[in-house]
Amino acid sequence: MSVPRVAILVIGSEILSGDTEETNARFMARHLAAVGASLRRVVIVPDDLAEIARFTAELAAEHDVVFTCGGIGPTHDDVTYEGIARAFGLPLVLHPEILTLIEAWKGGPLDPAHQRLARVPEGAALYRGDGQFPVVSVRNVYVLPGVPRLLQRKFPELLCLVRGEPVLTRQFRTEETELSLAEALTAVQAAHPEVEIGSYPSTPASGAWSVRLVLRSRCAGLLDQACLALVAAIPSVRELT
Repeated sequence: MSVPRVAILVIGSEILSGDTEETNARFMARHLAAVGASLRRVVIVPDDLAEIARFTAELAAEHDVVFTCGGIGPTHDDVTYEGIARAFGLPLVLHPEILTLIEAWKGGPLDPAHQRLARVPEGAALYRGDGQFPVVSVRNVYVLPGVPRLLQRKFPELLCLVRGEPVLTRQFRTEETELSLAEALTAVQAAHPEVEIGSYPSTPASGAWSVRLVLRSRCAGLLDQACLALVAAIPSVRELT
């Protein structure tokens, strides 16, 4: 089974200024990992046309699917669609189906702010899913809202586009420090390059250091071999269940 290469483009000056906490990428990353997609990059850019266009073009060329979030509202700083259009050399047009949906939602004639919501790159397609609100896609780029509750409602529907071979995970913990583990971990990783080994130190409420070791692989046999080597190299580790 092929493994789709995925990128996330987070758009919003409020993220870079620290005014708003970024939670969307983490939500998407967890769901992507659960379905076996390979998330390769997460990029955060301001509400700047040139930056949006530059990274949309770059990420779309290097990945199978790109998810963007943020910058699709009715205000002056919502320039995501315009940036994506520029990335692909497309004009912005009023999408008749989106206009119809907004008219039905508003229940009357549309003012310029409402019409702005329907201006998308020419040739954009609509992914309806459960019928709540459609996700606009332009080639391999899928455009999601930046409001977390809206993104969290819609993003799980798109996971069928990037489903790959699941990643298997096993976790261990030790009370040793990363300094004392470094040499052994380096040797185990070198001997098992097909398995990703992560080392994550933490200090619990008791104040005692501990390190969580996470091993990931798409092959159960290779993962088992690496785990056996880890336990042999670091006898103090215990597996977490």
